[in-house]
Amino acid sequence: MIVEDDEILRELYLETISLAGMEVIASLDNGASAVEMIKSGSAVDLIIMDHRMPGMSGLQAIKEIRRIRPDISVIFATADDVEDSVLTGRNVVVLLKPFGMEQLINAVKRLRK
Repeated sequence: MIVEDDEILRELYLETISLAGMEVIASLDNGASAVEMIKSGSAVDLIIMDHRMPGMSGLQAIKEIRRIRPDISVIFATADDVEDSVLTGRNVVVLLKPFGMEQLINAVKRLRK
């Protein structure tokens, strides 16, 4: 699942992941929709989550999602220096914007092992 409010970045992430041979089951523009999708029982195993979004921030969304599904891997994309316990652990990668698409693919591959 890709959650990014910037349409250009969302499309870039989608195209990059797809070209790498991986399936993206959802591409959303806000954290609240991501939470609702997880609540509905969607078979998401990895989320690429933007930090700053209108309404529910990426950090707020990840906290809520982790309450429901603590097993979901997260790539947290941010331009800010963010420290929070939800962003630690072996199933989390924080990518500082701007980052290259190779970094994104490597993070996805690492978390899918």
